[in-house]
Amino acid sequence: MIRPRITNKILKAGLCALAGGTLLASAPAAAQPLERELAAILADHPQIQGAMKSIEAARYGIKRAQGPMLPKVNTIGDVGPEFVNNPSTRASESGSDVVRTHIVGSVTVTQNLFNGFATTTQIRTAELNKIPAEVTLRGTTQQVLWEGIQAYTDVLKQKRLIEIGRETEKTIQQQLELEDERVQRGTGITVDVLQAKSRLQIAKEKRVNYEGALQDAISKYT
Repeated sequence: MIRPRITNKILKAGLCALAGGTLLASAPAAAQPLERELAAILADHPQIQGAMKSIEAARYGIKRAQGPMLPKVNTIGDVGPEFVNNPSTRASESGSDVVRTHIVGSVTVTQNLFNGFATTTQIRTAELNKIPAEVTLRGTTQQVLWEGIQAYTDVLKQKRLIEIGRETEKTIQQQLELEDERVQRGTGITVDVLQAKSRLQIAKEKRVNYEGALQDAISKYT
């Protein structure tokens, strides 16, 4: 009963924080839309599953505490053949034992009316033990979903940085070619060409770093 409420609230908050459709449209090719990914986390993540099992155990604890308040029914039954051998059977025409079916049964119902509030106290204690389990589930769910959102957006960020890095490389490469052409014509300065080459090298190094960061982000996301 707790899980759907948390799912709707946290998913909506996460989607609003990530600017909706623009981000989802640029999701990684191997990834599902964010909402579907978070739903999978809720269904499968071991920390959330463990917290839910704790609530389930607390519920059974309440039922166990309620046990002494319920009526108890005891039944006893005895069925089998019975051989009767007494003066009456021996004096009968057959002169042999009488065989008949022996059936005995009883039902006893007991109800505990008062035990000094012991049962009531146990039930209240079990109910209070359930509250921390519910709070833990909410906190664990929020933490896990937040980490999932961060991992998801980090992949998108690194992909976008790589795209920007490649665009920067392309622009600097064009500038380098223009500067080199000017030098070949005698209207440029060699220093400008060297500076363009230096900027191009720095841009390539940044792009390589972004690619490495993308691999790390994908690993964490997975």
